[in-house]
Amino acid sequence: MVIIALCPAGRALDCFGRLSAEQAKDYDKVKEALMKRYDLTEDGYRRKFRTCKPAEGESHDMFIVRIVWIELSKMDKSYKKLKVLIVREQFMDACPEELA
Repeated sequence: MVIIALCPAGRALDCFGRLSAEQAKDYDKVKEALMKRYDLTEDGYRRKFRTCKPAEGESHDMFIVRIVWIELSKMDKSYKKLKVLIVREQFMDACPEELA
């Protein structure tokens, strides 16, 4: 699989090895498993956004480009979807961890 060749062998192969033989043949299943393993999910991007700091030597413009996480969260670019995203995030941050 091409995806595995692009990822560090240990974690990617471990992730791939946990899939059933049928799932391992399905590109979308492999991609989904790897995305979860490397925390490349909507929630993962949200966490990265909230903890992100400018890197040493990074310009303000470069930092802004890096933190544009809404693009990465696969949300439609509409006011309604953005509002839902913000309300959901606030709810998750405000309620007890076991409820979230």
